[in-house]
Amino acid sequence: MKQSHPEAPAKVALLWAAHNQLGLLPLAELRERADALLANPLVVPAFPQYLSGFVQALEPAPVLSGFVVELLSKAFARLPDRVLLPWLPTLITTFKEQAGELVPVLIREAGRTFPATLPGVDAFVPPWEAGSAPRTPAGNTGSGPATDLVRQYPEPVEALAALLGCTGTWQEEESNAAAALLAAHPDTAQELARLLSPA
Repeated sequence: MKQSHPEAPAKVALLWAAHNQLGLLPLAELRERADALLANPLVVPAFPQYLSGFVQALEPAPVLSGFVVELLSKAFARLPDRVLLPWLPTLITTFKEQAGELVPVLIREAGRTFPATLPGVDAFVPPWEAGSAPRTPAGNTGSGPATDLVRQYPEPVEALAALLGCTGTWQEEESNAAAALLAAHPDTAQELARLLSPA
């Protein structure tokens, strides 16, 4: 693999994906490379081919489905319509021919990534950007299924707080430690709420 130096964008993306799966290319570095592609006007026209390579990599490495959703999201968020619209036929063909049975995997991944309600869209910050921007505004004590779950069943939170040596009146609105925890780790809280909520 070290002797491989592909030039075709799809093959480059496949090689990067392989390096990532072998532990030779951390996700953070892979993300930086993809961001550099989107930021380079000379490379942007070939971006669908890079995406095609990552889609092909999903069959042996479905764990990359989150990264593919991230790539698509970034492209549609950052690029103007005059660039995106000509891409659509290529993207549709790519997913139809190369993603095949993995399209449901991508859809499920997108469903886990993006908010399920319209009110959640306003405060939504993608997980890949969560380190640079807070999920909720300062002073917001949080709301939604995870917060409701914690408020409905405070005993597990209190027991966990006691185990961790945390004390305080987290139930009070002014010093809501649970809300701060939910704001700091929204993905975990939302997944827990989904697992515990009745179908």
